[in-house]
Amino acid sequence: QRSTAFGELRDKQAEREEHLRTKAFVSCLDRQEVDREAQLRGIRNGFDVLEEQRQNRWDYMYFIFYVKEKDATEYSGPETRIAEALKKKDISWLPIGRALIMTSPLGEEIPDVEVEAAGGPEEEEDENRKDIVALKAKVNTISQQLSMIQDLLTEHQEPPRQRPTLMPSSSGLHY
Repeated sequence: QRSTAFGELRDKQAEREEHLRTKAFVSCLDRQEVDREAQLRGIRNGFDVLEEQRQNRWDYMYFIFYVKEKDATEYSGPETRIAEALKKKDISWLPIGRALIMTSPLGEEIPDVEVEAAGGPEEEEDENRKDIVALKAKVNTISQQLSMIQDLLTEHQEPPRQRPTLMPSSSGLHY
């Protein structure tokens, strides 16, 4: 009996975790669909952009608390409509099943979203090659600087001290 209940809880937890990994929190859109549509619009990591910038769950939570705490006489028009919807437990004001990142016409700018320069895998390969060349140049520069430092250190290093030896002299033995 207990193991069955525990197993059910574990399964429900796994389902919730899978849902959070594969569905947008606010709009409930599928991760792969969002990434595919965003890619068409030149947006890399579209799902992450949607979750972290465009439909950030904490921004929505903050806004809900803000509206609930604000004096109703100071509401703007949209705040009034949303406050009324919240009282009725109406979620139609949320962008469930919608995201500008997926519905904007191709080529149209989406506010606050960085778009990649147009180009395919060949252009990305070119960029990677340039990065590698730049990295090699930096490594060569650092290597030369290390050699110079090593040379300076050996120049300014005291010569190893020699052990005193007994040497005969006219005035006797000296170390």
